[in-house]
Amino acid sequence: MNTQEQEKRPISLTIFSPVNVSVFYNSKDTILMTIDLNSGFNYENMQFMTEDNFRLIFVGKGFEKSVKFVAKPSEVSSNYEFHLPRILTQEEINNSYDREDAINHIYSAPNGFAYEQLQYVGEEDDIVLLHNELVRLTSVAESDLQNDYLIARCALALGTNALKFDKPEEIELIRSVYENYNSKETYGYMFDKFIVG
Repeated sequence: MNTQEQEKRPISLTIFSPVNVSVFYNSKDTILMTIDLNSGFNYENMQFMTEDNFRLIFVGKGFEKSVKFVAKPSEVSSNYEFHLPRILTQEEINNSYDREDAINHIYSAPNGFAYEQLQYVGEEDDIVLLHNELVRLTSVAESDLQNDYLIARCALALGTNALKFDKPEEIELIRSVYENYNSKETYGYMFDKFIVG
């Protein structure tokens, strides 16, 4: 039985990704979903009709991966989860981070993924931006869990780049932020490498 003769069935598919990625169905002519971590979510879910066998093509910055899926018989659960890190190397994940994308989002709509990207691909020039961001985030009058998450992410990005480019004064800023940080139990682990010693 060829693909065209196969009976289609509805399935629910959730893709989890550590990076921005477009997901295509069977060929790059049919896009199924786009995962944009700047939206605050590292997954996307959708329902669609498919044959017993189908292929998903994952396209991100610097990688393209194709994976064959076999849909289970209809009497078995039709919910599928696929975690993209299973087929991506750490190098491919790191290479997909986009410095310009991160900087643009920090200026327009700061989010955790923007800081995370700069943690890995930040340049020495970005230390000033991350420093100013950390000062801005900690000056917010009312603290909440979302802002505390952004503070921790920004501190981690700043600290990582400060160590990389030998800027010890930035580590002192991170330590002073941590002293008054409200979510040590939840996000304090992101400060660990900067507050010891």
